Amino acid sequence: MGSIIIRRGMKLSDEQIKRIRENAPKSDADIDLSDIPEITDDEWKKFKPARLRGDIFKRFAAGKVQA
Repeated sequence: MGSIIIRRGMKLSDEQIKRIRENAPKSDADIDLSDIPEITDDEWKKFKPARLRGDIFKRFAAGKVQA
């Protein structure tokens, strides 16, 4: 699916208006999650905590990380 860029004063076609209405934000209850598999205990064990993003910038600024 592509995106629609709307600028002030722009005329929208009926198709564009239809697509915007179809993709309007949905409530949590309206989202179908039934096709997403549950995460198993083994999968949870494989997760590693994410590093803080600021840490890589500090190391880069200090010259410890090559670009």
